[in-house]
Amino acid sequence: MPITLPYSFDETDELVVFRIHLKGATRSQMSVTVADCYVKVNCPPHHFLELDLKEEIVLDASARTQNKIEGHDLVLQFRKAERKRWETAVRIIDDNNVTKEMIEKRRAESIERLRKIEEQEREERKKKN
Repeated sequence: MPITLPYSFDETDELVVFRIHLKGATRSQMSVTVADCYVKVNCPPHHFLELDLKEEIVLDASARTQNKIEGHDLVLQFRKAERKRWETAVRIIDDNNVTKEMIEKRRAESIERLRKIEEQEREERKKKN
């Protein structure tokens, strides 16, 4: 059974920063997926984290590729799509009538938008070659 990775969250009106504790993991073991309202970190064989972000982030190339390791922590920093405080990092079931189904639908839509962006980028690279 996967172990959920511990993390901390900090924010300004413009940025959100996640510090995910990965003791013993290396960058080569790690897989990070970043969509506009969903983040997944996988460190096989046992460590895993999924975050359904409370609000949207700006999904640009740097958001999807720039992450850094500081000591035993993975640090992810994103620009917020809308300048405001979130107060909490993730969407919570029963918070303002949020249901599990709503979160799953939002996650699937976010991943689909990411898939389309990645597909478009692949097509653009093919045209250049």
